[in-house]
Amino acid sequence: MNPIPKPSKKTKRTKRTASEKRHSAAIHEMRCIVTGQPTVIEHHCFNGGGGRKDHFKTIPLAPYMHTKVLRQAYGLTTRRAIHENRKLFEETYGTENELLLRTYEALDNVGRLEPKAREIWGGMR
Repeated sequence: MNPIPKPSKKTKRTKRTASEKRHSAAIHEMRCIVTGQPTVIEHHCFNGGGGRKDHFKTIPLAPYMHTKVLRQAYGLTTRRAIHENRKLFEETYGTENELLLRTYEALDNVGRLEPKAREIWGGMR
């Protein structure tokens, strides 16, 4: 007789802090860092090691720059969505770190860069 499998132990998901929520709101008010389109998806940059997403390491991307499905929904034929072909995306538009630096600079220029994001930005420059 096969025993009933135990549910997997998932890490407890924590709610975003007030600072993370403000940062996220600021990202969603931006235009796409690549195309300048007004509607954006908050893309979490890779932070290595399979760790939790860092909600301060996000860039604003137009939906069709984010995933293949959204790109196809817009009827676009380019294969440059970040989750479709990361290498081609980065060769064409810059690495995630380069786009993250541009995002931090844009937020800083309008006074919307949160202290934690400023700390990350300082370590990247």
